[in-house]
Amino acid sequence: MEEKQWCRFVVQSVSLMICAIVICFLYSGGFLKNMEQKAQADQVTSQVNSQDTYFKTAVKSELQSARIVTGGAISARSSKYISIPKSLVTTGATLYISDDYINSKVILSIRGNTKQKISLDRLVRVNGEKEFCGNPKKSRYDFVKKIEIKSSRTSKGKYGIDISMTTKKLYEPVLYETEKAYYISFADPLKLYDRIIVVDAGHGGYDEGATARNKNYKEKNYNLLIVEELKRMLDATDIKVYYTRLDDRYISKADRVRLANKLNADMFISIHCNWTDSSSANGVETLFSVRENNNDKMSNVRFAKIMLNDICDVTKQKKRKVIKREGLYLLHHSDVPAIIIETGYLSNRSDFSYLKKSSGQRQMARGIYKGIFEVYDVQKK
Repeated sequence: MEEKQWCRFVVQSVSLMICAIVICFLYSGGFLKNMEQKAQADQVTSQVNSQDTYFKTAVKSELQSARIVTGGAISARSSKYISIPKSLVTTGATLYISDDYINSKVILSIRGNTKQKISLDRLVRVNGEKEFCGNPKKSRYDFVKKIEIKSSRTSKGKYGIDISMTTKKLYEPVLYETEKAYYISFADPLKLYDRIIVVDAGHGGYDEGATARNKNYKEKNYNLLIVEELKRMLDATDIKVYYTRLDDRYISKADRVRLANKLNADMFISIHCNWTDSSSANGVETLFSVRENNNDKMSNVRFAKIMLNDICDVTKQKKRKVIKREGLYLLHHSDVPAIIIETGYLSNRSDFSYLKKSSGQRQMARGIYKGIFEVYDVQKK
């Protein structure tokens, strides 16, 4: 009997020891810590989505955590960057950048900092062998034109800090992290990407564009729906696409075309819906300007013809014509191959029914997608 009790005691002791070892392993191995970090990350993401007002208004907003790299990788990507010492950032704080490329502006957001203020003098701007700090200098080597720092209280003892940097030209930013600092690298898109296009969802915000005959359906919404379908397709390619808007906001015509010109884009595509007093007019049109662009292999009229043919080939919608329009701001001020696509008439029952359906929007996007690749194929010859 005593021997059985002794065996039971040994088994219980071994079991307790194994449980203790497992718990210690999970804790020291980081499993519980990782789970805690994931919960924290989910909470932060939720807070960003619901509370960060700037994030809702940026033209292009992408959450981007710091990539951990060596210092050499930063200068290898670009000679232009900004360093932020880790001593300015609370351990455990969240950092991300958003890129408002319409305005050549990059915003570094820090959430959960215990320090309310960050001094401009601690932010070092590097351009090759030149270094700057404090307010931007009147120097051709200083690539930053303006810096603003705003802070807000987010919770007890914690602050949100937004560092907004307006650059002298458009750059493609990336946030990096090393052992001692965070860095924002500013690279020229033309040196990063072989193919760049600008896609414009016409109108937006208080500029509603045309309306269907019952006045309840606005052109701006259908332009955006087609662009969203096109984005899903282009996201799977190696083409770098800049969108003038991806939500319902007003963007000036000057800003739209300026973006294409600053990027020296391969093409500028503005998507619209048509309207006329006659309810019988229907079909797809493309508009162009005879103004010369900077691409000797792709005139605006040739661009317009290719796109019209491919769209109608895919959608089977009525092919109207390629129309020369010299009085339209987007076409008249574009230095790159540019067209306006009139995807159909909201004033026509058949066209409106087609554009209102998600299948019609998807087909229209597929036609534009096909046209983009044919333009690139033609340019290779």
